[in-house]
Amino acid sequence: HLLDSDRIDERVEACRVLGELGGAGFRPVRDLLGDPERKVRHAALRAARHVGDPRLTPLLVNALDERSTRAPAGAALVAIGPPAAPPLLELFDDPETPRDLQLVLPRLLRRIPCAESFDGLRLHLDHPDGHVRLRVMTGMASVRHRLAAPPIELDALQRRLEDELRRGYHRLGAWHRAEATHGTELLAFAHVCYARRTGKRLLRLLSLRYDKRALDLVRKGLAIGARRGNALELLDSLLEPGPRALVMPWFDDSPVERRLANADDLAGPVAEPIEYLRECTIHPNPYLRSLALEALARHRSDEGRAIAKGLLEDPSALVQEMARAAFDPAPSQARGTMYTTLEKVLLLKSATVFEKVDAEDLAPMAQAAEELSFDAGDTIIEEGEVGDVLYLVNRGRVTVLRGGARLATLGPGETFGEMAVLDAEPRSATVRAEVETSCLAIASEDFYDVLREQVEIAEGVIRMLTHRLRVVDRAEDPVSMVPPSPET
Repeated sequence: HLLDSDRIDERVEACRVLGELGGAGFRPVRDLLGDPERKVRHAALRAARHVGDPRLTPLLVNALDERSTRAPAGAALVAIGPPAAPPLLELFDDPETPRDLQLVLPRLLRRIPCAESFDGLRLHLDHPDGHVRLRVMTGMASVRHRLAAPPIELDALQRRLEDELRRGYHRLGAWHRAEATHGTELLAFAHVCYARRTGKRLLRLLSLRYDKRALDLVRKGLAIGARRGNALELLDSLLEPGPRALVMPWFDDSPVERRLANADDLAGPVAEPIEYLRECTIHPNPYLRSLALEALARHRSDEGRAIAKGLLEDPSALVQEMARAAFDPAPSQARGTMYTTLEKVLLLKSATVFEKVDAEDLAPMAQAAEELSFDAGDTIIEEGEVGDVLYLVNRGRVTVLRGGARLATLGPGETFGEMAVLDAEPRSATVRAEVETSCLAIASEDFYDVLREQVEIAEGVIRMLTHRLRVVDRAEDPVSMVPPSPET
């Protein structure tokens, strides 16, 4: 019997067969979800999606704890449907649920369109984390649309809009004041992202009363400069006077000072930089806490030291790292610890494949990335060998060779080795360091952990591979692909 086999591949095959059986496969799939081999458990989760038995729900909810099993476990819970909503909401209500899982749960609940999902999500509209709130609002808008549910009351909508705008204007004004003295590149990225998400939250709230499809067109149009004017006209025509007067000024392109003045009492007093950064260090988002620490380190003060000291035991390893490094005046290389995680985020952000991914979403990959150094002439990867690491050049230059013929030269911000990470096939080329070179190495498992949750990374990989294929198609010979080599 495949189920009792000592061979992993046969137990994986058993999972595939059980998935084809559907509901009849409940008992053996339940047992295989507890298999000691990770590969078998993954296969059992895929089978559970086709079994769709509510009795699997507790095991599937437990599987959400692990990032690598989160996607198949979530798909299986969605396949179970409304019976899975209560345990998912119970997990969402638990204050001990990790933030990364809190971000996933609304996405699962939006795919289970029932009244319980909508009502349960509504209880989290006041969540202190803006990113989680956005996921909650997106989930509610989707469920309402699929259920053709009635619109929420106008007064309730306006209160929610006012709450979001107060938060948004507070952050806008405080950052505008703090940027000159405490600004960092990543903190600037974070505030651009926050402002964009504030706009998205406003549109998602509006979707709870107005036509979701029209507001989706507005959201997409606002993201494209040439269509922004048309998108704003459409938005203006959709709204009643109260929501219109609240929302339209947020999307104004006027200078910050004028926007704050026009916001009246929604803006409130502007916080001093040190107080604003203190607020950021107690935010539920550990990434924002770490950015605030980095900013405080750039503007050394006794108040900043006191704040950092209180975060040395923070639950987040990233925050602990930045709290320890906050007041070390030496650059990262002089400290002997190479790049900090936030410096690695900037390096990843500079790569074409990651340029459209929010910096915050690169932090888990940056934490796992290893910095490697190579001397001129060192072989980094060998054609034909099996590999599972993607490399990003952050300093130096490498040559790509196939069959001894030179194909390309890559420099800082460019990646190689992604093909083997994606398909687990032998390396298709050899890569050697032309000069002394430093790279970030990202293992396939760490890459996929982020890829599962960030579609922008997949889009970046597709763009990069498509470009390289076009270059190959245009080339009359391998040497014609080689760009001019920069000066050493």
